[in-house]
Amino acid sequence: MAGASLEFTQPDELWAIPSLSPAMEVPVERDMLTIKDLYADAPGRPQILLKAQAILVAGLERMAAARDYIVGEELLNADYEVTLFQGDLPELFYFSASVEGFSTVVVAIHDALKNRQGKPLDLDQINAIRRCLTALTDRPFMKYDDALDLVDLLETTGLCVNPPESSAVAEILLEDEEVEERGS
Repeated sequence: MAGASLEFTQPDELWAIPSLSPAMEVPVERDMLTIKDLYADAPGRPQILLKAQAILVAGLERMAAARDYIVGEELLNADYEVTLFQGDLPELFYFSASVEGFSTVVVAIHDALKNRQGKPLDLDQINAIRRCLTALTDRPFMKYDDALDLVDLLETTGLCVNPPESSAVAEILLEDEEVEERGS
């Protein structure tokens, strides 16, 4: 059956036995699978994935609480929720070691919170972090380019996602350039 391809008509049928069709199109839905689609309560679901999912869900709950506290003008409580989330975030590094897109977003959130140096987040920043956590929860195996879009989202709210150490390195490099220019 040369030239035949698999055809999916409904997203729910993505994992059903497909019918053959002469069309050569690949369904778009295949790129948009969520983690729930892949491992919906599967008994063999990897334990590390379960742990990462639990941390992400808890982070979403903390960020939702922080958002609610900000709306209610309870800034100390909002900051407390963010601090608790920040304490759980490093556990996600274990999962992110083998997943580039996931890792990119986790490190960006980590550095963004670290760069705040204790200053509270505003509502837009909390919402951006929530969007990132939602994306990580739904698509932990996201493409690197999708991860960069989430990093850009964080930056548009004024969060600095570069490692804090990078500013010191940049200063050293600038000083070296100035010394070289004077020596020339």
